[in-house]
Amino acid sequence: GESIHFITEGKWSSHELLSKLLDLTGPAEVRISTYSMTEDPVRMLVNRLLIGSITNLKVIADKRFKTQPQAPHHLARQNFPVILTDVHAKVMVIRNKSWDISVVGSANLTKNKRTEVGVIIDNKQIAEFYWSWIEHAR
Repeated sequence: GESIHFITEGKWSSHELLSKLLDLTGPAEVRISTYSMTEDPVRMLVNRLLIGSITNLKVIADKRFKTQPQAPHHLARQNFPVILTDVHAKVMVIRNKSWDISVVGSANLTKNKRTEVGVIIDNKQIAEFYWSWIEHAR
């Protein structure tokens, strides 16, 4: 039931936070909403799928993702569902039998040296809220 607010000061990125949270939770299903994704974070997601720490993944990204450099777009689309829509929200949801974690903040799924802020929320109702939104995104 705890919430932890954070400021990155450019020292780490959202995919690194997701990786640390998966180390804490153990294998989990993940849903992500992002405006943009770059290659390093996409590779991290693929690796986490391959080793089984992400058991199921769905990502919604802004339509412009397919017009960015092609490597991340093709790698993502080959390995997990990516729904392209009009979105600017940055949300990650991590769920398994023991955890219902949401991360809501300003950071995209990119390697980023800028200061970003957000909150990590351990709350089942909030996780269900964001999960449902991502599941029904078109």
